Amino acid sequence: MRISSASIFALGAYDMSNLQSSLQKQQLQIDNQTRIVTPSDDAVAATEILQLNESSGRNDQFKTNSQTAQSQLSFASTAVQNATNLVTEIQTLAIQAGNASLAAPQRLDMQSELAQKFAALISNANATDGSGIYLFGGNQLDKPPFIADPAMNVTYQGDTGQRQLAITDSQTVPISEAGTLIFGDPSNPPTVFSNIQALSNLLQQDPKPATYDSQLSSIISGLADSQTQIQTAGAAIGAQQQAAQVAETTSTSLDDQFQQAIGNLQNLDMPKAISQFSMTRTSLQYAQQAYVKVTGLSLFNYIN
Repeated sequence: MRISSASIFALGAYDMSNLQSSLQKQQLQIDNQTRIVTPSDDAVAATEILQLNESSGRNDQFKTNSQTAQSQLSFASTAVQNATNLVTEIQTLAIQAGNASLAAPQRLDMQSELAQKFAALISNANATDGSGIYLFGGNQLDKPPFIADPAMNVTYQGDTGQRQLAITDSQTVPISEAGTLIFGDPSNPPTVFSNIQALSNLLQQDPKPATYDSQLSSIISGLADSQTQIQTAGAAIGAQQQAAQVAETTSTSLDDQFQQAIGNLQNLDMPKAISQFSMTRTSLQYAQQAYVKVTGLSLFNYIN
């Protein structure tokens, strides 16, 4: 069967066009150092990479949330631990106040020390995350949750909400807390604040009232209850910190897995790619040379 000159020219042009397309694709792969430059290079792999990138992005957000939660909870944990220590010191002061040999001036000195510890306790109850966001006001972030007047009357201006951060697809942790769950609700005493106020008032009385010892005993008992409440809240915050830390570790591990899976799909074997590029370029050069020779043939070449 004879092949016409037109067919020979068309086949030659088709071969060169394919080789040029392959060469361009290989050049782009080498320039971008990736096997898949456009989805059409490998539609299945491109779809898998897209899905993996979406999952990786969501995982990155969980990791960021876990780190943020740990930071917020660290501030909260420090404030609660400070409050625990202060209440312990106030309990000690209350026990010392039971010494029958204390004179009125000594009790006033104790009351002055108590006032300082009360101010420090209010400061910790109004702790922030370092950027001005209050930790114990529930969803009220921009104002101190506890307000105290000179007579140690305390009011709460936060709410009972919690701000939550998602640290996995199925897990959240609170990064703020209602202060009433930690320190008690001032509108519904007794609270740690009302017990301190009662102790302050008792220490200032001269002469001591007949009910001094029974009042002091009730205050000490109330402070113990408040201490238990604060310590329970501290333990819960510690558990939340641990959960956020575990979630961050898991997210870091998953991130490595996502990157490895994406790399397996799109990473380019550079030595192999360069070798293929050289072979394709050589093939194109030969095809071009052959095409020139074939298209130069005609009946006149033989007549001459």
